Parts: sequence; structure tokens; C-alpha cells
Amino acid sequence: MASLYPKLQSNTSVVFTNNTTSNVAASFTLRKPPNLRFCHLDSYSANRLAGSVSHAWGASIRSLSLNGSLISERHFVELLSKCYNLENLNLSACNNLFMTGNLLVNEADRKLVETSLKRVTVLKLCSNRYLSDITLNRLLILMPSIQNLSLASCHFVFSPDMYVPTKATACSVVTFNNLLNFICTQTLKLKTLDLSRTSIKDDSLAALAKIPDLQLKELHLGTCREISDVGISALCLHQVGLTHLYLSGCQEITGNGIRLICENLLQLKSLDITKCQLLKSECMQHLANMSNLQSLNMSGCYRVGSDALISAIQQQGMRNITALNLSYCSLIEDEAICKISTLPQLKHLDLNSCLSVTDVGLQFICTNLHNLEYLSLAWCSEVCNLMLITDEEVRIAEIQFNNFSSLKCKCSRQNHSFKQVLNLDQNLKDDEEKTTCCFWNDKPERKTYSINHLKKMRALDLSACTKLSSRGLFTMELPQLRSFNMSMSPRLTDTHLFQIGHTSPLLEELFLSQCHEVTDTGIAFILENNKLLKTLDMSGCDHITDTTLKTMHIFGRSLRI
Repeated sequence: MASLYPKLQSNTSVVFTNNTTSNVAASFTLRKPPNLRFCHLDSYSANRLAGSVSHAWGASIRSLSLNGSLISERHFVELLSKCYNLENLNLSACNNLFMTGNLLVNEADRKLVETSLKRVTVLKLCSNRYLSDITLNRLLILMPSIQNLSLASCHFVFSPDMYVPTKATACSVVTFNNLLNFICTQTLKLKTLDLSRTSIKDDSLAALAKIPDLQLKELHLGTCREISDVGISALCLHQVGLTHLYLSGCQEITGNGIRLICENLLQLKSLDITKCQLLKSECMQHLANMSNLQSLNMSGCYRVGSDALISAIQQQGMRNITALNLSYCSLIEDEAICKISTLPQLKHLDLNSCLSVTDVGLQFICTNLHNLEYLSLAWCSEVCNLMLITDEEVRIAEIQFNNFSSLKCKCSRQNHSFKQVLNLDQNLKDDEEKTTCCFWNDKPERKTYSINHLKKMRALDLSACTKLSSRGLFTMELPQLRSFNMSMSPRLTDTHLFQIGHTSPLLEELFLSQCHEVTDTGIAFILENNKLLKTLDMSGCDHITDTTLKTMHIFGRSLRI
């Protein structure tokens, strides 16, 4: 019974689906987990399970998600009235709940849920097509403690000229002016606002930023395509305390907008500029000033090159980066990876579709980034070897240099004038090209370079690395690995799965899509030896037969369907 102690259940979440029965719901009465999720339930299942939960352990629920569920207004009020300690409420895509516009219209219903809603600090109302000013106000007036509000993908009316304040219209639309009025009453408490995938414009963003005493810490504006440098200028001028800013898909933002962000938002810890395609290499010189930046997402900024990234890292402005996403930045080469490997706190590195990255770049990663927990090299077709140098196979050539910080890798396939390929032993059986290099700093010490040096690795993506050699997979040992993606790997065989299953006992996710050499035997070994496996993707594996289905029935009880 000690395992049922409430503090030990704080991170436990229960997910109800349409297949969940009332008996299963009742079985959690003793455990009483604080996090409950209804996952896209139909009306019958949602109403049935809501009644079971509210009477059994509603008082222990602190986080409630009804995302996409067709729960009725009556059962919603009944469930909410029993959740006295609720702190987090997710009503995203609950169109059935808002369709009539009568939610909490009765004074009796509002009194029932008033006690439950007064402690709510996080409210998500994303993708509700029937949300209106009236229903929004009925909810918000009962939540005086709101700190985090998400209205992503909601249909706002931003221009006052488009809104006629009649009774009929007020019941069918959400106006931005109404939201501003609410924010004015919550300026001292509201810290996080999500307006992603809305049609907000520069003038509306400026009006939001200028609200007196408003001090936002986190702002989401993903895919707000009409935001430009003008809106960013107003935001940076009035909301200087921002620590997290998400601008993915804001395609009108240029280098000038990034300059304004870097000069004014000095407390920024996380910046997402994914698919801001007008950004060029020049914007990197501004990022060099962001000494507090911990997470940088530049996915899809294909105009940013290696030289600019090298310069930014050399200025020590990105020394605290722990997560860096450069996926689809096709101009990034091994020279940039050399500098990235000098970031000592880096834990998350995404190089998906960086086509110019080769074994040399992987060598720098394996040698220096010992704290790395996530690495994606998907579609890096020039990466061939996970085990780059071993004492038995390679005569190590030691190249002395004086200034490591200004070094450009002499093994890059992209720069012929710096190219220097070391000779391999004649006894090597692997006939693939192996590019190697070895440097010393002060002591001429012999070293080996292997992905096995990344002992903290928890997630590894090597999908579509079509030239990856068998030798590296045979020798891979990552005991902390939880997620492994080897999709579209033509050389992956059952023997490799034996190695993966044996050396990665904590594996929870395995993706083998279109691995045509994998058979029932390899899958059976994985299922039998990796008891924690929850996700297994075998789509497009031509040699998988009904035998695997029988094996899954015996050993795959932990798999999520």
C-alpha cells in the first residue's frame, strides 16, 4: 500500500479511451492518480466515464484533460463540481461543449463549479470553433488565478470594424478586444499566453504588449503569418521580461526582428524561429549576445550557414545552450559541428536533413558532447560509421595544432583544400569509405571515437542513413537508450536487433519502418527481451508475417495500441 502514497502518484497519468469500461475506471479508486485524460471519447463513453470518475476520486484530480471528447454540458458540470483541487484544465477541441453557447448559463451550475475553478492556473481552449465572448467570459470570471491561457487555433475577430456588437453576434465570435479586457484584469497573474495559429496582426500584438503592468514570461505566436518586424518591435519594447518566445512559421520576420529580440529580451531562455525563411546568416551575430539562451530552434532556416554559426559560438554568447535544433539547415557542415561540440551543456542536438554532415562531424559529437541525451542524424546520408576509430583497425595519425578554436576540420569532404584522409588497415573487411581524423591538444594521447561514448543518450534517430555500415551497429552499446529510430535502413538485419535488444534494456520506442531485411526472428527477440517496449513501428517490413502477431500476443503486453 506504500506505493499508493499520494506524493508517489504525482506524475502518474491515467488515459481513458473509448474502450475503457466503468469497472476499469473504478479500479483506480484506491490509487487516485492526480492526472486524468479523456482521449477523444465519443459522447457515450465520455458521459459514462465522467460519472464514474466524479464519484470515485474526483477530489484527488489536479489536472483534467477532455481534449477532443464529446462530453455533454450536464456531465461536464457534474465532473467539475467534484474536482475541488483542480489546477490544470484542458478543454481543447471540445466543440460539443461550446456548440449551444449555454455552457454555465445557469446560476446554479456556476455555483457548483465555482469552488473547483478558483484554483485553476492553467486553461487550454485550443481549436474550439464555437467559442464566443459570452462562454469565454463565463469560464474566465470563475478562474481568478489564471496564469497560463492557451487560445491557439481559435477564430478571433481582431478588427473592431468587422464586429457588430449585437446579441446574436456576441454569442458566436471571440473578439480580441474582449480578450484584452480580461488580460487587463489579470496583469499581475498572467504569465503565459498562447495565440498560435491565429490571424493576429502587428497592431493587435502591439496593443497586447502595451497593456500596463503586464509582464509576460512566455508567449506563443507559432504560425501567425501576419506578424512582422513591426509587431516584434513593439513586443520587445514593452515585454522585456520574456523568457520563452515561440515564433515558428512567422515568415515575415527578418534579421532586423531577430536583432530587436537579441538587444531587448536579454532574459530570454528559449527561442523558436522555425521556418522563418527570410533569416540569413547575418542574424547569427545577434544571437551571440544571448548569454542566457538555453534552447534555440532554427529548424528550416535554410539560409543560415556554417561560418555564421561558428562565429556566434566563438563569441561565447551561446555557451549555456542545452538544446539546439538545426534540422533542414542544409548549409551546416562539419566545421560548424566542430564548434557545436565545444558547447559543454548541450543535451539535445537535432541535425535532421543536414546533408553535408559526415563521419567527421559525428566524430566531434562523440568525442566532446558527453552530456548529450538526444541526437538526430536522420537523412544525413553521408554518415557511414558509428564506430569511427578503433585501436585494432586504424593506425592513428596524430595531427598537432596550436589553436583549436580556429581549427577547420581537415577531413571535410566539402572542402578539398583541407581534405586529408587517413589510411586504414588492409585487414578491414568493411568496404565502405571511412574518413577519420584525430587531434591532440596538449598531450599526444591515443583516443578512440565511438557513439558508445555517449553514455547518457536516451533518444537516437538514424532513420534514412542509407550508407550506415553494419560494423557500427554491431558494436553499439547505449544502456540508457529509450527511443531508437532506424527506419529506412536497408542494411539493418535481425543480428543488429539482437545487439540492440541486448544492450539497451530500457528501450521504450523502436521504429523500424521500411527495414526490409528485418524478419519475425528479430522482432521476437526484441519483444521477449525488452519488457518496457511501448511503441514498435514495423510498417513496410516485407518479411514480417502472422508469426509476429502471435509473438506480440505473448510478449507484447506493454505495447500501446
